Amino acid sequence: MMDAANSTILRNYLKTSVKDVFSMTGVQLLPIRSLEGSSFAHGSRVLGLISFTGNQMRGSVTLDLPEALAARAYPKSAGTPADPYDLRDWTGELLNQIVGRLKRQLLKHAIALEMSSPSTLTAASGRPPRLRAPGAIELHFRSAE
Repeated sequence: MMDAANSTILRNYLKTSVKDVFSMTGVQLLPIRSLEGSSFAHGSRVLGLISFTGNQMRGSVTLDLPEALAARAYPKSAGTPADPYDLRDWTGELLNQIVGRLKRQLLKHAIALEMSSPSTLTAASGRPPRLRAPGAIELHFRSAE
C-alpha cells in the first residue's frame, strides 16, 4: 500500500489527467463525490484497465464509461459512427493518454512508472463495481452536458 502523501499526489494528478484528456475530445467532465444517488445510463458500458508499477507505487487505472459517453468522445474526424470495437479501442487510447499524463506528472516527484498495454471490454448495463482493495482510489465524474 502506498503512503498518504503519494496517494494524495496520485489522486490529484489522476483527476486532472482524466479531465484534460476528455476535454481534448470535446467532453467536459465534472468531479462528483460518489456514485450514491447518481443515475446510470441504460445500455452497454465500455471498460478499460492499465496496470502500472514503479519505484514507490503500483496499481491499476480502470476507466468505466457508458457507451454513449465513449461515442461522444470518439473522434469526429473518423467520418463514420463508431462500432463497439472502435469504442473499445478508443477507450484503450483514452486510458493510455490518461496514464501517460499521470506518468509524466509523477516524474516531477521522482516517481517512475512502467505501464502495461490497456485491456478493454464491453459490459452489459448496470452499476459499475465498487473497488474494495486496500488503498484503492475511486474518482467519479459526470458529463457537464
